[in-house]
Amino acid sequence: MIPLRTLAAAGPLLLSLTQPLLAEVPEEASRAIAESLTRALPGVEHGAVRESPIPGLYQVELEGGLFLFATADGRYLINGELYESRPEGLANLTEEARKVERRRLLAELAPDEAIVFPARAGRRAVLWVFTDVDCGYCRRFHQEVPALNEAGVEVRYLAFPRTGPGTPSADRLATAWCSEDRRAALTALKAGKAVPVRVCADNPVARHYRLGERLGVQGTPALYLADGTSIPGYRPAAELLEIVAAQGRR
Repeated sequence: MIPLRTLAAAGPLLLSLTQPLLAEVPEEASRAIAESLTRALPGVEHGAVRESPIPGLYQVELEGGLFLFATADGRYLINGELYESRPEGLANLTEEARKVERRRLLAELAPDEAIVFPARAGRRAVLWVFTDVDCGYCRRFHQEVPALNEAGVEVRYLAFPRTGPGTPSADRLATAWCSEDRRAALTALKAGKAVPVRVCADNPVARHYRLGERLGVQGTPALYLADGTSIPGYRPAAELLEIVAAQGRR
């Protein structure tokens, strides 16, 4: 929830709404909006067109986690965050929609996609982390992982070379995923140790990078809870455990 005092900074689209988010969209509107986006933004991928809580407006997600709102004919498009006024404050409906999509995409990953540092005393939460081995804050975060594991948080690493696929950083990340002991290799690389580069043909670095772009990752580490909640940037273990505890109380 967003307190009312933040209203002035809340963004260009601030509306009081009471209607629930619907799923069914008339075929004619879906086709018109999709065609409009294809003409206006050639080469930009977008998701399915869905009803928004505003009568006559539809929402569609573009790559990078950007949401647009469109009229049924696709002629007018609005870029902004959609909020609902609730008794307890403003709720960001756009972020709630992003959470649903993040949760779906992360749940679709195969178990061996991530380098997993498992919880040691009964798993209370799962934390997905897009990481780079050459990122200072990623290295600092990695030092917090044992404390998270001890407290019941499983850390699942995904690769996100900030310089992009096919670069030396991407090759070092691939080396971790291509090693027999992936956890040990990733830990060594994050400690700045020399590890022979090994880029196997089936490494997932480029695939993870595309997923990160789709989720809107801007830098590393980028953290996500299993429910799709985004936790941008480095956070110490104590702060992360407070966030996990708060999520558990909801």
